[in-house]
Amino acid sequence: MIILFYLTALLFSLGQLGRVSFFNQQVNFYLYEVALTFNLFILFWKYRFEPIKEAWKKFKPLFFFLIILLISLLIDWAKYSLFENTVASLYFFRLVLYFSTQNR
Repeated sequence: MIILFYLTALLFSLGQLGRVSFFNQQVNFYLYEVALTFNLFILFWKYRFEPIKEAWKKFKPLFFFLIILLISLLIDWAKYSLFENTVASLYFFRLVLYFSTQNR
């Protein structure tokens, strides 16, 4: 687990050099986000839903905010193209990923 922490810190320090672009630079992701996602899967495998239950007790407004964001994304799904919805979903996933790794 400590190796993932150092790997994430190293990739985070790359900044814009660690950016990977798709679709003519309209979709960008950073290499440290790959490490964060891998870290999230390992933590989920190890602890299951226990940290989420504990975080629910402490951070209810944050969960309500994320739920409202998800609902608004789903309501306006038909207004936009598949590409625009994919980009919006990736931004939502990035936000959830940031919040989930900060709460442990």
